[in-house]
Amino acid sequence: MSELNGDYLNTALSADTAWYNGTNDQKTGTFNKNYVLKQSSQDMIEEVLWHLGGVQYNGTVTLEDAYTKERETQGKLCSSGGTCNDKVTRTTTWTGKVGLIYPSDFGYASKNTNCKNNISFDAENCDSNWMSGYGWTISPAPHSSLADLAWAANVARVRNNDTDNTRGVRPTVYLKFSLKIKGEGTISNPYQIIQ
Repeated sequence: MSELNGDYLNTALSADTAWYNGTNDQKTGTFNKNYVLKQSSQDMIEEVLWHLGGVQYNGTVTLEDAYTKERETQGKLCSSGGTCNDKVTRTTTWTGKVGLIYPSDFGYASKNTNCKNNISFDAENCDSNWMSGYGWTISPAPHSSLADLAWAANVARVRNNDTDNTRGVRPTVYLKFSLKIKGEGTISNPYQIIQ
């Protein structure tokens, strides 16, 4: 939330900036200012409400259940021990321009009809997927004894991972409703977004 809606949208950056690296609260990672989203592109993005409802793993996660849980208010579930004692304040929504995909987005991108029945863990049901690869989603994964789990896309499924694991980030936006798309999506006639 902070990084993607901070550095990523800040066209005034004059240098790379430091950000949290996941270890001992050190801000030693760097953001390359060359990745800043151009102002002309930012003008096409809608500021929206992002949902942070937790999708709890219970053996299987259906596509419909994931979509519903993402929009509910279940966040942190555990109450004692280890990561449960963190002092992180959690909310179930926030407003901004740039977020990450939801687990259900990954499921809906699959051509495999079995994906709707189980999108998670060892099912491998969500292949034939244009989002295939590795990357964090925006959704936490509430657990009875752990507070540091989130869902990540994992080639042909989503799975819950410790948030200190390295995963890719795919910035996600909602385009303004007033925009128009022209073109056919081919090499000779690519899609173009016009205002």
